[in-house]
Amino acid sequence: MGAGLNGDIIWSQSIAHHFIEQGYHVLWPVKPHYVDACQRAYPKICFISDVAIKPEYFNIKEKIEVDGMLIAPIRWSDTYMKRPYKEVMRNKYDMYDLDWHTWKNHAMWKMDDKRAASLMQILGIKYGDKYNLVNKRFGTYAEKNIDIQISNDYRNIEMIEVPGYSLFDWTLVISGAIEIHTVSTAILFMLEMLPLNQPIHLYCRKPVEQNFSFVDYIFTKPYILHE
Repeated sequence: MGAGLNGDIIWSQSIAHHFIEQGYHVLWPVKPHYVDACQRAYPKICFISDVAIKPEYFNIKEKIEVDGMLIAPIRWSDTYMKRPYKEVMRNKYDMYDLDWHTWKNHAMWKMDDKRAASLMQILGIKYGDKYNLVNKRFGTYAEKNIDIQISNDYRNIEMIEVPGYSLFDWTLVISGAIEIHTVSTAILFMLEMLPLNQPIHLYCRKPVEQNFSFVDYIFTKPYILHE
């Protein structure tokens, strides 16, 4: 698995735990290359490959029971709530009458310290090194990218696919950077969860989006925005 990951997996953990607290066993279909990493990060959820699920399930836009399973169609939250797509993140909580401000309650992933330290070694980073963390890629398979120009003299560490490592394994690399330069993607939710003090430059996902209106209400850090 590469550095990519669907941000909904982090953002919606508190929704999943809402169902767990009601006695449900939560099955979460994800892309096959995400299963292992997500399972390690959030062991209370059962992550399964989406190829094991009937394709028609993904088009269900109602909160209904099918084949003995309660469907939670959060991917269609804007359609269900009949609200603009720019509110799609908070809509996932609103459709279950949950306070979206609680998203952090269960969003912290279980750290794999050995993997995180191993990734630092693979990237040639020693503790105390000064570097920029650069993330240009976004999309389900990190197939899209933007151009990011950096004007300091520090070494650039770019978030690329490293076989056997997930986005969560980049935690130490993220935390140790002098500056962070990233497109607004799943890493945003990690930045919100981590105690970071370094400058964080956030770049718009152009041409998919033209500004940060989809996520700016989530911001709690003094990001330097590049639209």
